[in-house]
This record gives sequence, structure tokens and C-alpha cells, in this order.
Amino acid sequence: GKAEEVTGTVTVTRATGSTVTLSKGDSIFQGDTIETGDGAAVGLIFIDDTTFALGESGSMVMDELVFDPATKEGQFALSIAEGIFSFASGQIAKSGINDMAISTPVVTIGVRGTTGAGRAGPEGTPNTVSLLPDANGQIGEITVSTAGGSVTLNLPGATAQAFNSIAALPAPVILNPTQINQRYGAALNTLPPPIIAPQLFDVSAYGTN
Repeated sequence: GKAEEVTGTVTVTRATGSTVTLSKGDSIFQGDTIETGDGAAVGLIFIDDTTFALGESGSMVMDELVFDPATKEGQFALSIAEGIFSFASGQIAKSGINDMAISTPVVTIGVRGTTGAGRAGPEGTPNTVSLLPDANGQIGEITVSTAGGSVTLNLPGATAQAFNSIAALPAPVILNPTQINQRYGAALNTLPPPIIAPQLFDVSAYGTN
């Protein structure tokens, strides 16, 4: 993949151990660790058309990305240690229900062809995942899991939150567009290609928290 949007200081540590400052257009490889500084953000585009954004003071690792353009199949896995993030899945998530996964220190997110956002952090801090409408208005599905079980998000604004990786997840809540923007705005604004901003959707369609 490559860096499509870079704001502030973003560094990437390669699997070889070398660290460089990331600029727009730079390539991203399997095994890379990407970190954003204060006030920084990065938007990435991967070879299967998945897009991903990481907000300030974040850290993520590109664990695996294998994609066959002929069959549109592959495996996509990344880990986020900390930070606000957003994503819009590409071809890989359409090929199988377990083919795209995002992990935080607390939850594992199974992506089934959709758009989402979240916050990652260490055990004992809130790890949050929200389902968002795609740019065309369609709604996909996300499964959020801990060792204690899983919940499925399939409504716009549906949000799961967990504080540790062992306990069962509570029932999802629905966040309205204003709440979504307050939580994830920086990452949503950096996500390439641009998605429909949550605040443009009809608030009544989301309900209230």
C-alpha cells in the first residue's frame, strides 16, 4: 500500500529495524510499524482498495496483507496498539467473513465489507468500535470479539466498547452522527478516499445513546 494523506510527523519502522519519516506517496509493507506524533494523522490505501486512517499519538502494525487481483481474494490483518482509527474495506473483506481482521489490545474486529471507526488502547482503557454507513449509504457488518464472547454491529452508529480482553462485551449502543464525529472526527477526515461525513446523515436515523 501507500500513504495517501500525511499530516504532521508520521514515522514507519520497517521489519529490518530502520525507521524513516513517512511522506505522502511512500510505500507501506507487511511488517511495518506506523506511529503518529502529536497532532499528526495518516491515511493509507492498500492494494485491495482498503483505506485506513490513524489519528494522532497512534501506533499500528501491518501484520499481513496477501491479495490476488485475479480472484479478488486474500488475507488482511493489522494491529492497533493505540489511537483513533477509521477504515473502509476493499476487495479482501468481500471474499470471506474471516479474511479481514483488525486487532486492538482488547478486541478483535472482523470486517465484512463495510466502513467503521474506533479507538484502541491498553488493557483497562476503553477500546471502542463503531459501524458507519459506506460512502454509497449502504450498511455492512462488523463482529467485535473478546475472549468472553462477541457482538455483531449491523446498524448505523452501532458501537461496542470493552475495557479488557477477557470479559464479555456489553450490548452495543447507538451513537448519533454528532457523537461519531466527536469521537473519530480526526481519523474520518484523513480517511482516503473521502467518505460521506457522519454529520451529513439524518440524525434521526441513528437514534440516541
